Amino acid sequence: MRIEPFTEDHDQLRQTIRRWVAEEISPHAAEWEADGIFPREVFSRAGELGFLGLSVPEEWGGSGGDYWATVVWGEELGRAGFGGVPMALGVQTDMATPPIHEFGTDEQKRRWLEPAMRGEKIAAIAITEPDAGSDVAGIRTRAVRDGDDWIINGAKTYITNGTRADFCTMVVRTAGKPGDHSGVSLFLVDTDLPGFSVAKKLDKMGMRSSDTAELSLVDVRVSGDALLGEEGMGFGEIMWQLQGERIIGALQAVGTAEQLLERATTYARERTAFGRPIGSFQVQRHRLAEIATRIEATRRLVYETAEAWERGLYPTLSIAMIKLAGARLAHWVSDEVMQLFGGFGYAEESGIPLLWRDMRLLRIGGGADEVQLEVIGKLIEGAGGLREPARAQVAVGEDRGVGVQPLYREEHEALRKSARAFVEAEITPNVEAWEAARDFPRELFRTVGQAGFFGMKFDPAHGGSGPDFVAQAVWIEELARAGSGGLAADLGAHSDLPALYIDRAGTEEQKQRWLVPSIAGEVVGALAITEPDAGSDVNGIRTRAVRDGDDWVINGAKTYITNGSWSDFVVVLATTDPEKGHGGKSLFVVEANLPGVERRRLSMLGWHTSHTGELSFTDVRVPDENRLGEAGTGFYQVMQNFAWERVSMSLGAIVAAEESVLGAMAYGRERQAFGRPIGSFQTWRHRFADLATRIAEGRALTDHALRVMIAGREDAPIEAAKAKRFTQRLAVDCADWAVQIHGGAGYMMEYPAQRWLRDARLGPIGGGTDEIMAEIIGRSMGF
Repeated sequence: MRIEPFTEDHDQLRQTIRRWVAEEISPHAAEWEADGIFPREVFSRAGELGFLGLSVPEEWGGSGGDYWATVVWGEELGRAGFGGVPMALGVQTDMATPPIHEFGTDEQKRRWLEPAMRGEKIAAIAITEPDAGSDVAGIRTRAVRDGDDWIINGAKTYITNGTRADFCTMVVRTAGKPGDHSGVSLFLVDTDLPGFSVAKKLDKMGMRSSDTAELSLVDVRVSGDALLGEEGMGFGEIMWQLQGERIIGALQAVGTAEQLLERATTYARERTAFGRPIGSFQVQRHRLAEIATRIEATRRLVYETAEAWERGLYPTLSIAMIKLAGARLAHWVSDEVMQLFGGFGYAEESGIPLLWRDMRLLRIGGGADEVQLEVIGKLIEGAGGLREPARAQVAVGEDRGVGVQPLYREEHEALRKSARAFVEAEITPNVEAWEAARDFPRELFRTVGQAGFFGMKFDPAHGGSGPDFVAQAVWIEELARAGSGGLAADLGAHSDLPALYIDRAGTEEQKQRWLVPSIAGEVVGALAITEPDAGSDVNGIRTRAVRDGDDWVINGAKTYITNGSWSDFVVVLATTDPEKGHGGKSLFVVEANLPGVERRRLSMLGWHTSHTGELSFTDVRVPDENRLGEAGTGFYQVMQNFAWERVSMSLGAIVAAEESVLGAMAYGRERQAFGRPIGSFQTWRHRFADLATRIAEGRALTDHALRVMIAGREDAPIEAAKAKRFTQRLAVDCADWAVQIHGGAGYMMEYPAQRWLRDARLGPIGGGTDEIMAEIIGRSMGF
């Protein structure tokens, strides 16, 4: 399975751009920042190297590449170490010129696009006005016909490249009044025309190497062929342009965040305090792990969005999300890295304050955070819901050999419909009654097994229909929609834990004895690793298995075991050779009716329907034929299977988060306060938009972890840890806000919101705590 969306050509392009940035751009940061401008030759040099038209056809001066070449360009520009030059070049390549290629005539392309691609002309995009920023419909600059010409009067502000642009792609009004969407048009305006002037160069907190200007237009006469596209259609045309602008901004933000993380990682290894590198301190290691996780989440959503855009789709919601997420990410990372650098991070010498100032603009320019939240909030109330983001748009389709390889294909979407229908018929109607009873019928295992939902990742020889982990992911997601965390945990643990261990390490006789009936739902299985004094510290378990002839005698205790109190068999991890450390652990299948096995069901904050138990083993004798895999391989089997366990938990958490937000939104539409639905208030609209964006990031991150795991990559446990850490806390946050909008009702047991929160709270604990995930990620970074 192809994990990354790039070909060898893209990789070579990345190396070329990275070398150019490192050798010809980054070394001049301090000089150009002090000058407040960078040399015009940077544009011509970029044009000479072919960087300014990577995705533009060769006939118009470009390189004829696909959109993934632009993705590489955006990311690598972000690594420059400052934002001014990348922003100015981004305006040239992805803001001012794309409308010419998309809407322009051949003559306009020859006159303006071709020289811009060569770097001979500098372009600017002129939208913002003193009284109209993100409100494009509110622009006042007006163009009036005069014979075959147009006369333009007005003002533009905050225009990047404004002091030296050779032309502007400009939004003006040709009809109507400010506030009307109709009557807006695009023009290509040369800056050397009479009446066109730079009113002033603007001084800024950051992005100082990028010239930003306020422009004045007094009776500027342009010819009729300066009209770009159709008269009066400019609003739609500039909305299209803004999508590409926001994607390139998000790409640069991810590139900047990645470069900052690399600097922080190096500094954490080299800088010592209290006699050791600061990266060896857990708080810094966890800080770096959190940064790495959030970068990866945003990157994967950006890639999915780029894939949709490259396919010719128009993922407005996804683009607003990556604009919001990318801008926030870059500034947050710069702030976190400054903190890690300490006093040196506050000194201009470190270069961190420069990026901190520069990245702050991303949350304003191209549509402020608040504008993106408005866009997202309105769109998720529409038909798109929370699943419109890129995954839903590119989930089904052929693998084109480039881009993000689709995980979910037509057969998976057909399965999704079947699984959803099953859950809605057999499970959802009973959830409230089962939750009240703190139980569900054991017969449900057989029902699920007969429907085939336990066997999708297993071979048909053992009753499965796979192996297809993507199909299993579909089932996990649809099961989570029922809204009962405990029930989903019991059914999920049965097939995703003990059955998987037997499938991967068991003999054929063991598979026939335990796996086949497990897939059929005829028996219930459990996995017993955690102990009272050893949770995520697998190597610290004390349960012992001692060889006695052809048998093993097991003594010890296990706790927090899902299905533990009613399972028919348990896969138990025990120490078989205390002297061998990791190599002294082995797995055994212990049938629950054996003498010496005792268990009790635990009462928990949430997961009320789950049969989570505490087990004790007193001189439990099991034959050697019950040993699972070679003696001494148990620890490694657990580590191998943790990746799927954590990915599966992430899949469930994302759906739980989504269902919490959907439930909160539904309540917000019904509950009235101050004469209107409470969900219509901006504070809640923005809250839902923020959570929906984080859900989209979490889903993209989880899909990536699933791809990596299926491909068998060595970093699968790391990517799974990132997904689990991100998604479990997200599910808690979403449920908590669902309780909040419900007010007092959300605290009452008669409403499901309180259950969503109680159930979600286990996520950051079970399967490895948030802190353990941070340790795994941090150590993978060399700490």
